[in-house]
Amino acid sequence: RLGPKYIDGTGWNGVGYPSFQVMQFVNNSTPRPANFCGVDRGPDHFGTAAYNAEWAKLLAAIDAEVVAHHWEDKAYYYVQNEPQGPPDYDVAAALAALTKKAAPHLRIAISEEPKKEIVENAKAEGKSYDLWWADLSAFDPAYAKTRQAAGESVWWYFLYGDRPPHFNPITIDHSGVESRAAYFAAYKYRIKGFAYYSVTQWGDDPYTNPRPQGTDQNGDGFLLYPPRDGEIVSSIRWELLREGEEDFEYLLLLAGGSLPKTPDDAAGCDASATSVASSTTSFTRDASALQHLRDQLGLRLEGKVNGCPTLTSTGPGAHPKGEV
Repeated sequence: RLGPKYIDGTGWNGVGYPSFQVMQFVNNSTPRPANFCGVDRGPDHFGTAAYNAEWAKLLAAIDAEVVAHHWEDKAYYYVQNEPQGPPDYDVAAALAALTKKAAPHLRIAISEEPKKEIVENAKAEGKSYDLWWADLSAFDPAYAKTRQAAGESVWWYFLYGDRPPHFNPITIDHSGVESRAAYFAAYKYRIKGFAYYSVTQWGDDPYTNPRPQGTDQNGDGFLLYPPRDGEIVSSIRWELLREGEEDFEYLLLLAGGSLPKTPDDAAGCDASATSVASSTTSFTRDASALQHLRDQLGLRLEGKVNGCPTLTSTGPGAHPKGEV
């Protein structure tokens, strides 16, 4: 009922959201429920033949609905969260095979960096995940590129444990410029989305206790604040994520509106992106220089600047780079 408005954009913005979640795992250690349609799953997470047959009927029904509404490029099923080792990798591989057989048009996602132990697992039977959500600190650009070349998408997700020298746009403890640099790095590595588990896990009062999740990072679990005077309260992080999104869109426009599969495929002003973030641990801390680059990218889009502008930053005490 809500799909035409929020997915297709009918009567709303004409576009709709770029992706939406159809279904997800039970919890971190339980991909599927212990009982489904009156059938017991069995002693492990692989499921009995009877259980998997009922589960496949559900997947096939979802697949038919997705196809009927032309949502093949938007819908996804979030299968598993953070598999912890070989036993979990086996389950992830088996569920990829089961899902792809029953629902060939339904994209499947897993919050894990692209991993050989899943993709090349015999239980996967040649099937794989459409969306890999890699924790930034565990991201492996080389193997990610092989999956991107196969047509799969890689997103990043951020946790309180993503600490310097990595950027992290999520917690208050990190510099605001990191929320912008993250998008230039995403463009460089052809990352097509960011995932974060919550924007409103406030606890009792995030205004007085900015660590409601009990972690050692302020702001973990929320990017918005509880309403005041009837209005939800934004955060500086939320606003900077919007700025970073616009940085990414500038680069996308300069690439003709589409992002190539892998970093090996040149696109628009790659040099501009790399000048801001040459890796996930090497990026500018100069907010003024970054904003100047953003202005230059805008002028490039207007045809008032030739070539691709790059970030120029010379801080106090800076010296020329040399061989190391």
